[in-house]
Amino acid sequence: MPPDAPTSSPNSAPQDAESSRTTSHFSLVRWVPWVLTAGFAALGLALTQLYFGARVELARLRDELTLTELEARTFRHQVEAGAILSAREQELARAAQTSAAARLAERDVRIAQLESQTTAQPDLSRLKIVALQSQLDHAPRAHAIVVWDSNRSEGVLHASRLPAISDDRDYQLWLIDAGEPKPVEGGVFHVSAESGNTQVIFRSAQTFSAGAVRFIVSRERRGGATTREGPVVLASE
Repeated sequence: MPPDAPTSSPNSAPQDAESSRTTSHFSLVRWVPWVLTAGFAALGLALTQLYFGARVELARLRDELTLTELEARTFRHQVEAGAILSAREQELARAAQTSAAARLAERDVRIAQLESQTTAQPDLSRLKIVALQSQLDHAPRAHAIVVWDSNRSEGVLHASRLPAISDDRDYQLWLIDAGEPKPVEGGVFHVSAESGNTQVIFRSAQTFSAGAVRFIVSRERRGGATTREGPVVLASE
């Protein structure tokens, strides 16, 4: 006789279904905290990203504002510099106009002087041209020309190839009248160290005999002497 088959109670099927529902509900309840945690984590991450994104955007906007302020300040400085430059240019223009006016006035004065000199030009027949020859063995080519106006007792000396001298010495021009025992001082001068040339305008308060004036140049102490002391370097006949 076969063993007895298991018998089931009529209430066993509903009990199993209830037990399965209980187990499923328990499992769902057990996962709810994890789901909520994950949701909050995702929300926190999203909020964090939004926060830092806002911070970055704010920093960018602040940088743009700073740059805009810098550009505005630079533009303002350029405008101010332009105004200063404009004022400076106006000042320079006024200075140039003043300088030009001064040069024109100076030119007019010079023209008047030249016209006066031209109208008062001495009679060329009264001018005397005198050559001075070197008296120096080491500078035989040194020489000078004097253009002398006896009526005015004034003249021009043009010297060439004279040796340069030290700062404590001067060349000195002397006028000699045949009727006077002492030479008359005509001024001191230096020459160019490179060329040995110079030009000197000289005058004398003394009246000289017409056609009787001789000229010499001596080397004297700085400032010249009241009577000739140094050696003669140039002399006329």
